[in-house]
Amino acid sequence: MRHRSVEQMVQKGDYVPFKDIVRWNKRRFYSGKAAYYYAQAYSMIDYFRRGEKLKQYWDARYGEVLDMYRKVILVHGDSTRAVDTAFRGFKREDWKKLEKAWQAWVKSSHFKDGD
Repeated sequence: MRHRSVEQMVQKGDYVPFKDIVRWNKRRFYSGKAAYYYAQAYSMIDYFRRGEKLKQYWDARYGEVLDMYRKVILVHGDSTRAVDTAFRGFKREDWKKLEKAWQAWVKSSHFKDGD
């Protein structure tokens, strides 16, 4: 539903860096551009769930992020700890690689078709 917004943000480079948005609190996320941020977050989750289809960009760590986050948040109730655990070991270059992979995902037919 929001794929056009996501395509535009990728085309313009107008998105929140992943290493930042995953740490945002609810108040910051739901500011004046909430729909725009939601579109980015949705597309990020979509990539973590289905991005393996774009094999040349996939890193096995991406497939563990959502499940690890969920487990930590359920056990500890601490979103900071959940993010730190889900993205453990990620360095600056890993975040950049993830963003490039996500950009390729958004431009692919997989993102639009929902398969």
